[in-house]
Amino acid sequence: MSSVPKTVVGETVEFVGAGPESMLLKHVQQAAAPDGSLIV
Repeated sequence: MSSVPKTVVGETVEFVGAGPESMLLKHVQQAAAPDGSLIV
Protein backbone atom coordinates (compact mmCIF):
# COMPACT_ATOMS: atom_id res chain seq x y z
CA MET A 1 0.00 0.00 0.00
CA SER A 2 1.29 3.47 -0.83
CA SER A 3 0.06 6.98 -0.29
CA VAL A 4 0.27 10.30 -2.08
CA PRO A 5 0.65 13.50 -0.07
CA LYS A 6 -2.17 16.03 -0.24
CA THR A 7 -1.41 19.58 0.85
CA VAL A 8 -4.11 22.09 1.72
CA VAL A 9 -3.16 25.77 2.06
CA GLY A 10 -5.76 27.84 3.85
CA GLU A 11 -9.22 26.78 2.75
CA THR A 12 -8.89 27.59 -0.94
CA VAL A 13 -5.81 25.91 -2.40
CA GLU A 14 -4.94 22.23 -2.44
CA PHE A 15 -2.70 20.00 -4.51
CA VAL A 16 -1.83 16.33 -4.58
CA GLY A 17 1.64 14.89 -4.92
CA ALA A 18 5.13 15.91 -4.06
CA GLY A 19 6.87 18.73 -5.85
CA PRO A 20 9.67 21.24 -5.61
CA GLU A 21 9.74 24.01 -3.01
CA SER A 22 8.95 26.57 -5.71
CA MET A 23 5.60 24.85 -6.37
CA LEU A 24 4.69 25.02 -2.67
CA LEU A 25 5.64 28.70 -2.57
CA LYS A 26 3.45 29.42 -5.61
CA HIS A 27 0.46 27.76 -3.93
CA VAL A 28 1.02 29.63 -0.66
CA GLN A 29 1.16 32.91 -2.57
CA GLN A 30 -2.02 31.98 -4.43
CA ALA A 31 -3.80 31.27 -1.13
CA ALA A 32 -2.62 34.61 0.27
CA ALA A 33 -4.10 36.45 -2.72
CA PRO A 34 -7.42 34.67 -3.36
CA ASP A 35 -8.38 37.08 -6.14
CA GLY A 36 -5.95 35.14 -8.34
CA SER A 37 -3.14 37.66 -8.41
CA LEU A 38 0.29 36.41 -7.46
CA ILE A 39 2.51 38.31 -5.06
CA VAL A 40 5.96 38.74 -6.59
